Amino acid sequence: MIGDFNIQLMGNGRHLAVYNYSPAQSVSIIDVETRQFVGEISTPGCGMMMSVNDASFLMVCGDGSVQLIQLADDGTESNRARSEHFFSVQEDAVFDRAARTRDGWLLVSHGGLAYDVRVDNATISVSEPWRLVNDADRAELWRPGGYGLLSVHRGSNIAFVLMHQGEVDTHHEAGSELWIFDIDKHKRVMRWVLDEPWSNILVLQGERPTLIADAADGNLQIYDALQQRLLRTIVDAGSGVSLLQEF
Repeated sequence: MIGDFNIQLMGNGRHLAVYNYSPAQSVSIIDVETRQFVGEISTPGCGMMMSVNDASFLMVCGDGSVQLIQLADDGTESNRARSEHFFSVQEDAVFDRAARTRDGWLLVSHGGLAYDVRVDNATISVSEPWRLVNDADRAELWRPGGYGLLSVHRGSNIAFVLMHQGEVDTHHEAGSELWIFDIDKHKRVMRWVLDEPWSNILVLQGERPTLIADAADGNLQIYDALQQRLLRTIVDAGSGVSLLQEF
């Protein structure tokens, strides 16, 4: 498995965590300064990795919780904590994509619920769910969808979410609209009807949010995200672009 949530560099810039799925779920820790393998941490039932602070990371678990792994100075596990269960994998699972916010991470469910996740030392806090779709949206079958469907501009703490109209289990369908939310207010502030469906987006962290979209023709389109204005197109960015990753 390759993706930005399967490999994460910790905030200290020293320890790299790599998610393993076979033969069992675990995380390998590598010291990039000494170029040494530190060890393997068993993480049964938990996947993805979201780095927090200097030497910690969160994982989403199949029982509907998130797990915190904290590392010691040498990269070995020093502490482990778990949140309360806050979502149901069977009834409304969260996506295996998340977005870093100003002070934590944003998780979104297939049905359109959002959760703010924060860490303070060894304490995990998960907000009450807030709705991306209101009653009218729900009646029209609006729901999140796509591969890289979610991105956040941390300076303004605004979330960008690809949305489409579809039944349950259509969460991989590309978005026909891009909805923009004020995370602090838990409120939609803009709705953008797309000329063609998008499956992948990434918002860059400049003073003003610049958005990169993976177009159906294989080109990358660069937009002023708030003015919905096309700035340029990168032609022939590669065969089958499936991952836009921030550095």
